[in-house]
Amino acid sequence: MGCRGVAILPEGMSEERFRWLRQWVSHPGGGEVRYQVRIVDRNHFITKGMSDFEVVSEQYYLHVDPVNRVLATTEFPVAEGRHSPNGKVDMPVVWTKWYGQGRVAYCSLGHNAKVAAQAEVRQLWLRGCLWAAKAESLA
Repeated sequence: MGCRGVAILPEGMSEERFRWLRQWVSHPGGGEVRYQVRIVDRNHFITKGMSDFEVVSEQYYLHVDPVNRVLATTEFPVAEGRHSPNGKVDMPVVWTKWYGQGRVAYCSLGHNAKVAAQAEVRQLWLRGCLWAAKAESLA
């Protein structure tokens, strides 16, 4: 189960990048951005029964691999400048994938203690760990 910091790996760690299949790009707006986390896959063990929720935290802009199964996203507003014709961007926040016989779960939330104290974030982390360990029956 990867959380927040694992998104920032040194350039030379290509094997780790491949395992996690994402690369941190930026967090526009800094650490105090109010945004919605939208649950987009309500059938997965990690997000089953969850509703959309709000956080005030860093909003990560990441490069992610298209094989990832996206469970939750956030919407980035239109960026002023050369990218504005591209419009709004849905950015993955929670996803899973297989790595060989292993399971990988990732959640970009958890920049500070206030975010980590949110019930929804703790639920994502706990279920992510259980799913990655193939221990869903312990939930």
